[in-house]
Amino acid sequence: MPHGGFSSKLQFVDSIFHYMLVTNQEVTPAVLELHIIDENLSDTLRVQVIPLGLATPVRAVTSAVLNGEIIISGPDIPTLWGYTGSGMVIAEKQESVEVSLETLSMPNGICVSWASRCAIAKGEAVFVSNPLAPRTYTAGGIVTLPGIVYGLHVTANGSLVMATANGVYGLDSQAAGQGFKILGSLQKLSSYQATGYGQTAMTPFGLYGLTKGGIKQIDVASAPEITLSDKTYVRSLSDMISFPDYREGQLFQTSDGVAVSMGTLDQDNDNEFGGGVCMVSLERNVKSWWTQKGIKRLVGVLHEREGDDLFLMEKESATPNSSESCVYKYHLDHDTDDGAGNQYFGGTSGLVAASADLWPVVRAVFTEADNGGALLKSAVRGEFRKKNGDLQEVTTSANGVVVAVNDWKADVPAVTERLKTRELESYRFQFSKRTNDISIETSAQGGKTRIGTVSMDTGGYAQGRPK
Repeated sequence: MPHGGFSSKLQFVDSIFHYMLVTNQEVTPAVLELHIIDENLSDTLRVQVIPLGLATPVRAVTSAVLNGEIIISGPDIPTLWGYTGSGMVIAEKQESVEVSLETLSMPNGICVSWASRCAIAKGEAVFVSNPLAPRTYTAGGIVTLPGIVYGLHVTANGSLVMATANGVYGLDSQAAGQGFKILGSLQKLSSYQATGYGQTAMTPFGLYGLTKGGIKQIDVASAPEITLSDKTYVRSLSDMISFPDYREGQLFQTSDGVAVSMGTLDQDNDNEFGGGVCMVSLERNVKSWWTQKGIKRLVGVLHEREGDDLFLMEKESATPNSSESCVYKYHLDHDTDDGAGNQYFGGTSGLVAASADLWPVVRAVFTEADNGGALLKSAVRGEFRKKNGDLQEVTTSANGVVVAVNDWKADVPAVTERLKTRELESYRFQFSKRTNDISIETSAQGGKTRIGTVSMDTGGYAQGRPK
């Protein structure tokens, strides 16, 4: 059963190692282990397996890389030390080169690399190592905060940011430039209050944290909340994933934003989803819920050498009362999701502003898609059937110009696959829905589908009357 993981590039070789903290349930009693795996993700040829004692709940696992040395630590595991590209051992303190300073024991907690030092947060204190010495900690490197530190991050300009139970605080990198001591004043960045580990993530667009309704940027004094689900309107083409408090989940950084892991996706492998992963693209200002059959939850985000995201998931095992670790990559060029020819369905939905007094009648919805030969669906305010009972769906035409053929397709009997351009085609869905609370849904079949402009046509207004 996986608890978390991360990836780290090797110092002198263009390669990557993946580090996964798991509970080995194949032995009795179960034990906690750190698995180091090469970039090929070979399950049989692990670089190293480090036992860490009897299995225990793990709240966080973090890492810091400093001049080829790597520190792995968390509030529930001992601190590990090693070199990137080699094995790890339990970290032991290294005496300071300044003989007049007393060297502290190795702390454990969430960690990060900052200003050529390693910073480890434990409780309300942050222990900052001596320069280029991630195993040497002295009293002058202790920074105290007004609350328990649940998030430890470094900004693009090199500042150390700490998300605590009583606000978010920053410390300029110049504070670490004074020999063995940390000299500088804390700056309060916001009043955001973290309530647990895994609730914050640093992105190229700033530091984000979980809130009751979704996420928000927390390294500024005031920022709008990005709501993840809006239950004020009806959904009919797909289930709405919504939770009363998103601070119960976990937040992970991705290549273009963040991923919010909530609940269990499909714990009993029956295609009934009780949770999901909300992918928020801060670069494109788009958010979408992803689900995967048979998966319990997302526990970590790994990275390939090229920078693509790999998602470390906990999956239901064939052995009763146990789980297994799985690594997934979401491809944008695949049509199937389970190898059995079952196609993806993706959808988009949203509210349309309308007067509370004048109730427009939605006459038609116009949708563009490029999924030639597949289903395209539409709904208005949850209404997805025509008056005769037929569904509001069409099979799109197999559009596009043939540009090549694929003679290598391994079908039996052999079938020549025609490769076409993918062009957006417009379709009209007729409705007669009177409402001052307009919500529109569009759903399209196919993993490579683009949905273009979604618009509507109204005809006539009616004055709303209290019922």
